[in-house]
Order: sequence, then C-alpha cells, then structure tokens
Amino acid sequence: MSLDGVMKERKILFSFPSKSYLHLNLCFATGLSSKVQVVHGILSTKIDELKQQLKSMGASTFDFVFIDHHKEYYLPDFLLLKEAGLISKGTVVVADNIIRPGAPVYRSYMESHKEDMDVVEHKTWYEYSSLPDRVMVSTLK
Repeated sequence: MSLDGVMKERKILFSFPSKSYLHLNLCFATGLSSKVQVVHGILSTKIDELKQQLKSMGASTFDFVFIDHHKEYYLPDFLLLKEAGLISKGTVVVADNIIRPGAPVYRSYMESHKEDMDVVEHKTWYEYSSLPDRVMVSTLK
C-alpha cells in the first residue's frame, strides 16, 4: 500500500537508534521514503540537525510529534523540543503507551500544565495484546 499521494509535504522522523531499521522499512513499504527524512540518534545530540532539516523545508517548528521510545525520556525529550523552540502553539504531540509500560512522570506533567496545552487521552491496546493502554494527545496553546 502506498501512502505517497496522501502526504503532501516532506516530514522528519526522528528515530531512536535501535528502531531506525524499523522506521526506514516502514517508510519504504508505504511509499513514503521520498517524503520522510529519518534522523537517527539521541535527541539531545540532534537538535541542530533537526533545526536545519526544518529550515530546509521552510519551517521552524514541528506540526506533529509522535513520542514512542524509552518512557523515562518522554518528558525530558518533550521539554528539550520545547526549550529548543522546535514545538510551539499548534504543535500536536502524541505519546504512546502512557499506561503500559507507562510514562507517569510525562503524564503527570502534561496533566498539570493544561493552561499551556489541550490534553486528551484515548483508550487503546498495548502493543500486540489485549491489555488496555492509553495514548495521550496534547496540542500546545
């Protein structure tokens, strides 16, 4: 199945090194390899590269961020993106698996900062199982 016609602009996918191969294969299999730039590495070492990638696309911030890596890094990486000016008003941040295995620090932070963002949780299932989980969708104000 090709999604190439659905995606109008180039996007950046930042990938934790251990999952890069998966993301590259997914982009190739869906026909998005010409529209998705996969950046591999640890976020704190890639801020300048991400800024350059955005600049080359005529943007300064992300419209959408999907967080799905080591749960203890959800909040530090969110705050790093915010501090670096890579997310701003209107950016939608989706965090997966906030119950299982869980990201309680991230979840608590987002819930306690509702003056800065609209936060909604959606019921879902934990990866490849019938165990309940949640995904959190936050839109920065």
